[in-house]
Amino acid sequence: MLILIRNLHFRIDQTVRKFIEQSIQRKLEKYGNHIRRVTIQLIDFNSRHDGNNKSCRIEVRLSTNAIVFVEKISKDLIHSVEEAAERASGAVSRSVGRSRAKRRSVQLAID
Repeated sequence: MLILIRNLHFRIDQTVRKFIEQSIQRKLEKYGNHIRRVTIQLIDFNSRHDGNNKSCRIEVRLSTNAIVFVEKISKDLIHSVEEAAERASGAVSRSVGRSRAKRRSVQLAID
């Protein structure tokens, strides 16, 4: 599974980058055969102000050419990443389940 991390308006060090990769890997590893690429976009809106301004956007490209997109915004970058990864896992699970159900119904129609 290819994982790309892009950050806008702020820097992240290697420790945080590694944590993010591991968090995404852990949440999505059971769907690894169905995933071609995961792109994570980290954004700090209004970096000079307090508030809910850390965004984590996750785009998952599946082998079926389907795209799953989730976003979480909060005060804390790590919280944003963990919540977005959880949402992405659920969305990928639903997408993979729909794909399997379609294959089963086609197979039953052929039999």
